[in-house]
Amino acid sequence: MMQAENIDQDWKVWVDHNLQRGCNAMQICAILLKNGFGLSDVEMMMGRHFPKVSSMEIAQQRSAAAEPMDYHKLSKTRITRTDSGEQVAKIVTDKAQIFALNNFLTQEECEKVIQISETLLKPSTITGSNRDDFFRTSETCYLNLLGDEFIKQIDDKIACMLGIRASYSEGIQAQKYSVGQGFKAHTDYFNPNTTLFEKHDVKLGQRTWTFMVYLSDVEEGGETYFPRIDKIFYPKRGQAIIWNNLYEDGSPNRDTLHQSMSVIKGTKFIITKWFRDKGIGPVFC
Repeated sequence: MMQAENIDQDWKVWVDHNLQRGCNAMQICAILLKNGFGLSDVEMMMGRHFPKVSSMEIAQQRSAAAEPMDYHKLSKTRITRTDSGEQVAKIVTDKAQIFALNNFLTQEECEKVIQISETLLKPSTITGSNRDDFFRTSETCYLNLLGDEFIKQIDDKIACMLGIRASYSEGIQAQKYSVGQGFKAHTDYFNPNTTLFEKHDVKLGQRTWTFMVYLSDVEEGGETYFPRIDKIFYPKRGQAIIWNNLYEDGSPNRDTLHQSMSVIKGTKFIITKWFRDKGIGPVFC
């Protein structure tokens, strides 16, 4: 039997994260088996949550877990439909799917998220091997790791608004940008056929939608700029900016390149949540 210290810790974090969300234990088990883990290793990682079921039931779930993502349907999720009942503004461009939603969070909700995150911030990191120390200079709080019920409600609110279940997403984060801090032009998707893509695709898959919420106004600076679309968003407390990082066929959309302009005066707080094309259970709410 594999010793506990030899188990892929990234997968163990993934298991714990999805168990905390209340995801179906059978489906978690099936995904682990699909990715090459032996049954004894899966039992070790899941502990008391390991499903006591027949091998046939596990095989059925394993097969279901292998179903490919329908990217066309993903591009038609709830946020894109005019019958969603929400005041969602579609940005006029044929280059990407970008939407804005005012007052997604109330002032009280924004202030509470800031209060929770502010004492738990650490320097933001980037994926990949970029050696520019000034590429991303914000601070991040991994809100999903706090086990806070209020944060879970915000997380669920985001998933419900977009129309994609939280089990197809990364944990919610908060970022703080002080004066002089920003995030240079980048894309949120992982570039295919790279080591980075292979690393991240195994567990959760490619990034699909990005859901960002401004928690504060900014006196000057801190804009979110999409240079290939020539669209700029000015921080507005409670406003959500949502975009699809992929085309309808699932390939990356280079026109979603964006950056956080440096804060000149004031402080910028945001929530960021990335959705992925691999998860557990049904995709759509």
